[in-house]
Amino acid sequence: MSKTALVIGARGFIGSSLTPVLIERGFQIACIEPIANDLGRLTPWAENIELIKGSIENTDAITRIVSHVQPDVIVNLAFARGLNIASELDVMARGTWNVLEAAVAVNCQRVVLASSVRVYGPQRLHGYDVMLNEDSLVKPIIRYGYYKFLNEQVATDYRRKHGLEVSSLRIPMVYGPGVREGAYGVCIPALAAATGNQMTLPYDADAVLCLCHVGDVARAMADLGDPEMSAPQHGVYELGGQTASYRQMVDIAATLVDNEVQIDFKPDSRSTEHDFAYLLDNSRIEEEYAFKHRSLSDGYQSIIDHIQRKVF
Repeated sequence: MSKTALVIGARGFIGSSLTPVLIERGFQIACIEPIANDLGRLTPWAENIELIKGSIENTDAITRIVSHVQPDVIVNLAFARGLNIASELDVMARGTWNVLEAAVAVNCQRVVLASSVRVYGPQRLHGYDVMLNEDSLVKPIIRYGYYKFLNEQVATDYRRKHGLEVSSLRIPMVYGPGVREGAYGVCIPALAAATGNQMTLPYDADAVLCLCHVGDVARAMADLGDPEMSAPQHGVYELGGQTASYRQMVDIAATLVDNEVQIDFKPDSRSTEHDFAYLLDNSRIEEEYAFKHRSLSDGYQSIIDHIQRKVF
């Protein structure tokens, strides 16, 4: 069965892990990027990828692209943060609406949106022993969390009114080989283990986070988007992950190498690392797709292996 996936942001950290997974499942990939000079990390799979210059901010442009590609699934990983509010809204809010409109126009039934645990706000607002899931109250405290929750609500409306099999995946801190932004901090213990270098973490050693390996994010998104898998029964899925403090992350990394893992903790009061929810119940996606996370030890080993291959 020939299948096509339109991946918006395929060259990014999550997208560059998702795209090979989709190709392994028999998909041809159309990749939308605002700057389409080359495939970057996706170059080894070039024969299976069409790189298209475009942006979801432009309603007519995204509709033309979707009409050209005729995808079986659209995955939206578009990201904008730290820009002016108007630009953020164009990408993070209006852009999602444009994608859903285009999906309806070409009768693309499957759409997967990247949401975030930022919709919950900090764990402290719910209680330090309270597990959170798709039915929990949302309490975002930054614009990014509000955008993601707005997108979930818009998607739910399209699911109800147009019958789209659209699902939003709430993603925690993503780590893994090749991370360059976002959850870079949670990779530092593994990087220190791989290189033997002393490194600094500007966070409290006892700050707790929920981590998910980028490969597991990719697998979950592929499951939700693959038309050969059962259609998502819900509009929102909590991905969850492995819960650990920074101190525990360092301890786990230390078990994987012979050298000492040298981490200097220098908490920065401006850090937002304390403002994440981390007790996350992902039983919905576990039950529906038999989804399981790899251990943090296995995830850190993938980073160490990646760094050591580059060095040696």
